[in-house]
Amino acid sequence: MIRRRSYLAHTLHLVWSTQRRQAFITPDIEDRLYDFLAGVARRKRCDVPAIGGTDNHVHLLVAFPATIRLCDLLRDLKAGSSHFMLETLKPDTWFDWQDSYASITVSPSHRKRIIASIRNQKQHHADGVTVEELERDGEIYETDEDVTQEGG
Repeated sequence: MIRRRSYLAHTLHLVWSTQRRQAFITPDIEDRLYDFLAGVARRKRCDVPAIGGTDNHVHLLVAFPATIRLCDLLRDLKAGSSHFMLETLKPDTWFDWQDSYASITVSPSHRKRIIASIRNQKQHHADGVTVEELERDGEIYETDEDVTQEGG
């Protein structure tokens, strides 16, 4: 009998922001925060092709396995990094993430553009190349429109 294995290739673009969109992710800590987040995702068996953001939100591209639930991954990412911020990176500062997040499925044909967009978040925001109505009221929303715009 031929035994076949299941194949799963789900790539997700995850985005979430700091509480009240406060500018907590400063240049002096962002690399350590991003490394911590990537480590959490990898321990959950996620591949992390890109991570980036600005001073008030984070973007991760993750290849998501069938062995975990999305809500568990986000809980571990957000709770773990919040603890890391409070205990290690900024121990004398109040810090928290918003409760909400965005999770957008990325097709293989858009993967390279999303990686470039995630890695260049600061420049996109500085240039005003984001879709403003989709990043409003402290909530982050993204659609395929972001992918098709130059640098979106």
